[in-house]
Amino acid sequence: MGNLFLIHSDPIVQNDWRTLLENDGHWVLTAATVPFACHRIPSHKPDLILLEASMPPDSTSENIQKLQALLLEDTVPIVLLVRNAEISMFLNAFPAMSSKECLSVENQNPDTLTNIIQPLLGHKQIRRNKKRLLCYGHMELDRQKRSARFGNHVVSGIPKKLFELVWLLSKRSKDVSSRQLIIEKIWHKQVRDREVDVIVSRLKSRLPFIAPFVETTHGKGYRLLPPTLSHMTSK
Repeated sequence: MGNLFLIHSDPIVQNDWRTLLENDGHWVLTAATVPFACHRIPSHKPDLILLEASMPPDSTSENIQKLQALLLEDTVPIVLLVRNAEISMFLNAFPAMSSKECLSVENQNPDTLTNIIQPLLGHKQIRRNKKRLLCYGHMELDRQKRSARFGNHVVSGIPKKLFELVWLLSKRSKDVSSRQLIIEKIWHKQVRDREVDVIVSRLKSRLPFIAPFVETTHGKGYRLLPPTLSHMTSK
């Protein structure tokens, strides 16, 4: 699983590609413009960026330079989403770019997309087992089964939004996840902050063994400390 950032001005393309990528197990955050994306990238630390190729090619080059300057020393692949008729032109404009880094925005074949994106994520050492499994403290999450194992406790078939929430909190380790970040990752649209409090409460009810490890940071959000069996047995 990769943490992907999709930058495209067309909301239909955004929705279609986000659905396609999420079905392949990736986290996807979207933005309509590069300036807006630049505000969000530092806190989301993407593994790969999918960028709309804009005309003329020089403007695309400027956008790439802005993103690379923001990422500094972190090498993050940038893949261009190009209209099929313009691919040859952009490959000529960017001779250092391979054909696998210049995707047709019309091509939404899941197998083709996986075969292209997965190798580009290899430098982050993201493998298929890590797409499916995540260990945090003494808890193991299985994305395919949407299950959580903690000692002898196994909860399967966790509702999607609840599972995405516990996965997000676990991936961010001890970092606080703001309500806005949770809204973006879980709902992909604006909802009331109250919805975040409700879903966290539901998560603690569905997975009672993690309840003692969920911390509320007043005015900021939530974080999940590593769930440990020793903490539970000492109670």
